[in-house]
Amino acid sequence: MAPTFKVLIAGAGIGGATLAVLLERANVDYLLFESSPTAPQQGSVIILTPNIMPLMGQLGLIRKLEAISKRVHAMNLSEDSMKRIGEIDLSDHLERTGYHSLVMARSDLIELLLSQVPKEKIHFNKRIMSFQQNKDEVTIRCADDTQFQGQILVGADGADSGVRINLFKLLAKKGILNRVDAEETVRDHLSFVGVTRPLSQEEYAILSEENSHCHTIVSDRTPPFTWSYYTIPGNRICWSLDTQLDDISIRERQLLNEKQQEDPQQQGHLWEMESFKQNPLLEKARNFALPIGGTLADFIEVSENISKAESDERLYETWHHGRTVLMGDACHMMLPNAGQGAVVAMLDAVILANLFHELQSATSENLVEMFKDYQAARYPSVKAQMSLNQKVGKIMTGQTWTEALIRKVMVRCMSKVFHLFNDSRILSDQPQASFLPLVENKGKIAALPQRRRRKSSSSSGDKSPKH
Repeated sequence: MAPTFKVLIAGAGIGGATLAVLLERANVDYLLFESSPTAPQQGSVIILTPNIMPLMGQLGLIRKLEAISKRVHAMNLSEDSMKRIGEIDLSDHLERTGYHSLVMARSDLIELLLSQVPKEKIHFNKRIMSFQQNKDEVTIRCADDTQFQGQILVGADGADSGVRINLFKLLAKKGILNRVDAEETVRDHLSFVGVTRPLSQEEYAILSEENSHCHTIVSDRTPPFTWSYYTIPGNRICWSLDTQLDDISIRERQLLNEKQQEDPQQQGHLWEMESFKQNPLLEKARNFALPIGGTLADFIEVSENISKAESDERLYETWHHGRTVLMGDACHMMLPNAGQGAVVAMLDAVILANLFHELQSATSENLVEMFKDYQAARYPSVKAQMSLNQKVGKIMTGQTWTEALIRKVMVRCMSKVFHLFNDSRILSDQPQASFLPLVENKGKIAALPQRRRRKSSSSSGDKSPKH
């Protein structure tokens, strides 16, 4: 019997779109809300590691993924003098897991996922301003004064999650917000990312290569910069520029954000002041050299969209309350230069979808237990992943003299450091949709047993299927 509750999903990014696809297959009622007028275009490149491929196989999307992506066999590393450091070898992924890692434009992946969702279930231009929840339902109010009711609200709306902000305000008002979660987040990492329009293979020979040509340049400038580029289908190149802000820059950004919040009418003016091509840091980076010749300005000038993000690593302790639950960057923010945030959000979606499928009645008591199971299943893996991300982030863009010294030493060992992200512990975390036929394990690394809820395991003799 199909569940009799409705799930409201805030955010049609990677995590929210994945959850919507899974709930559609699980026959769970839902609606998906996105603040943008179209599918989110922010961001640049996505590297899908083998962890998520069994799920894509279950959904029948492997061939479609391959059509919008290129395989990654190696990632090259250089100093900003263009002196080669070495490469990160990913050629063993196929043998270890049965799958390649794939590189694609973030927007292409989102469009693929949303193509699997009925159009009538996606509501664009719906910025959620607030919500109210009681013992029976949750009601969201959007910026256009429309309202929607359901039994569960999922905040999949990113690092600046409006759902999380409203939820934490509610908890703070009740005097029950975790002390750590009440602390202000200091966004000290700045990233610019873009995707070029189709380019000429005569001008960029790397575009003709079957596999993605990936290159990361690690700089010891002040502040330290890291810039990367990846070739993707359609003769396009995804690029990124990452740096760590100093204390003065952080305060300037905080003041700008405060002005935007105090006077919404000035947002357009401030946006012009922060125009990407006039941003001092981006201007400074225009002359950064590329191993293929030319400079980063060559990519900036031919980019169809450029996005900017301020971020930091942040793992919240509060993931749920009442009828509201958080996922992805809304509850665990990851630095974009680590490249793992999207995959982790998709893994969150798998666990949530499995629990929603098993939930027959969305009573307050059932939701408390279900959300506890969700956080218990995901929190340890996310914490371990973020610990590794922080180490790599400090190596790539840390500003202290000790971090600079570590960078000089460790950057030549980045292949080994990167493989920490892809060792057996990480690659074996391959949850699948419990309501779809399981995909058999294809590689040498055994996938972890499919997790089930405590109540289900106790009633079935803990016959958890392996995959």
